[in-house]
Amino acid sequence: MAKCILYPRNDGKWAWRLEADDGRIIAIDGSSGYDNESDARHIAEKIVGGHFNDAKKTIIKDIGVERTEPEPTPGA
Repeated sequence: MAKCILYPRNDGKWAWRLEADDGRIIAIDGSSGYDNESDARHIAEKIVGGHFNDAKKTIIKDIGVERTEPEPTPGA
């Protein structure tokens, strides 16, 4: 079972990571850190719990080119 780990960093901020059952890191907090354990726990629970499932999905295939819709079918 995957696990969400919260931990204090050396700079005094809090961080979180999501690990698969084999220990691989699946997601991290983005490295900016949180001022306290409560804030880190709150966002980790939202992400792990699926709070952002309806977020707009964006695919970046080329640097500087961002698509939010499927690519057109050739010849259509």
